[in-house]
Amino acid sequence: MPFPRICPQIQRKNHKSVKGLVDAAKNFGWFATAIGNQIVHKVTGIDVIAAGTLAEKKEGERDQSNQTIPDSFSIYQERKFAMESLKREIKSFVASSEPKVLFLVDELDRCKPDYAIAYLETIKHIFDIKGAVFLLAADRQQLENSAKSAFGPNLDFEEYYRKFVHREIALPSISGDGYQNIVSKYVSYYIEKEGARHCFMKLDYYRVDEISNIISALKLTPRQIQEVFRVLGHIFATTEDKKGYLLWCLALGTILMAVLKVGDPKMFHLLGTQELDSKNVVEYLKTLMDSDGIDLWFKLLLTGGGILIPEGDTLEDLMIREGFWSVENKSHERQDLAQWKQGWGHYRRNRISEIHEKIEHILQWS
Repeated sequence: MPFPRICPQIQRKNHKSVKGLVDAAKNFGWFATAIGNQIVHKVTGIDVIAAGTLAEKKEGERDQSNQTIPDSFSIYQERKFAMESLKREIKSFVASSEPKVLFLVDELDRCKPDYAIAYLETIKHIFDIKGAVFLLAADRQQLENSAKSAFGPNLDFEEYYRKFVHREIALPSISGDGYQNIVSKYVSYYIEKEGARHCFMKLDYYRVDEISNIISALKLTPRQIQEVFRVLGHIFATTEDKKGYLLWCLALGTILMAVLKVGDPKMFHLLGTQELDSKNVVEYLKTLMDSDGIDLWFKLLLTGGGILIPEGDTLEDLMIREGFWSVENKSHERQDLAQWKQGWGHYRRNRISEIHEKIEHILQWS
């Protein structure tokens, strides 16, 4: 549950008022948890018995005593008291702090839709306390999806949203340098760490740059990037004696498929099951990157078995057909293609399919 967070420095200065505030938030929070799906079903149709039972149970666990609420009216009164108690504690806390107190609510968009809306409906009742500012960090589109899931597709979200948000600041898109910074930090956190984790892939500048480029091309969010690295961390984990031994095409193919699994699951499946021809793949790559990137990833997919090859055609035929080679330079370019084949370890054409299967398997148990 995304309870508001309180700064440690404030806790130290106002220990007594903080304790009262936290206790009040817990009491009311348990009510909010229990009434979430009821608010969604019908804004005023709160199942007070369920809410009261859960709140009483939680409070009983803290006080090491179990009490029974006799009737629905008493439960309603308890909920009302919890709300008033929380507001009173917040007012007292704000009065002891200068100039304002920020309550940070994070990851609300990651909650189930019914709970996310219930939380918004609940905390709006204490927005009016002077000196208290609630800061919501959330994906606006995801909140809109949650609201429409709760109240129907015809909901005027702009009007609904205005009840809760007085000011809104949209964070800028991640820049190229921003992606580089995130990737560099996640490489050391998820994939390789001195004395702790060893990576089967050789982690040089080129590999890190290639990870960053494909992630940037698909414009993944920080949360999606984290998921990509979680997958890569599992796949590339190895012992110290095997560190950096993975063949370069296997490394590149794994990076590409992990990013697609998170950023474009449909394309991940089509490549993994060899359902796309060369024209489809080139058109897709053109939507993501410039010509240099297209050449690299196309050769990778072609030699790794991610592209459907018509009967009677060769890899060389497809390279010419898609404009990567000219007929005159065919013999010279063939040597380059041979290096790509060697980068996969052998001439089998199902490496992309093997990576696809491995990623699917990892996600089932991780």
